[in-house]
Amino acid sequence: MAHVSPQLSPLHQPALMELSIYQKSQLRSLMKSFAHRRKWVYLLADTLRFSRPENNSIGIQKPKAEQTLNWLERLMTPGTSCAILVEDMNLDDVGRKRVEQLCHTHGVTVINLKKHKALDNNLVYGPW
Repeated sequence: MAHVSPQLSPLHQPALMELSIYQKSQLRSLMKSFAHRRKWVYLLADTLRFSRPENNSIGIQKPKAEQTLNWLERLMTPGTSCAILVEDMNLDDVGRKRVEQLCHTHGVTVINLKKHKALDNNLVYGPW
């Protein structure tokens, strides 16, 4: 008998993503899809909190920058999490590739939550 697995939209595939906290509709959509998977959703943050914590969500104080990769690996490896949201995460290229590899290996989505509006960095103001 052939094994059939559900297909998720590309937005919901395990991956390393970057979203602004102002992209609320995308965040809501992701959180709904995570709730159906019945695995843990972690939020590593200093100033952000879940507005409506679900049974499968845990907020943890964000580790120091040099410890973030280690924490992500420890949270992903047991296979009990489906998503990890990190407030303003900074990774070098090697760390980024490692997180992407862990995402695909363990089926976890890691979302780097930026606290600025995406357009704010693209606008140029001048006298014209």
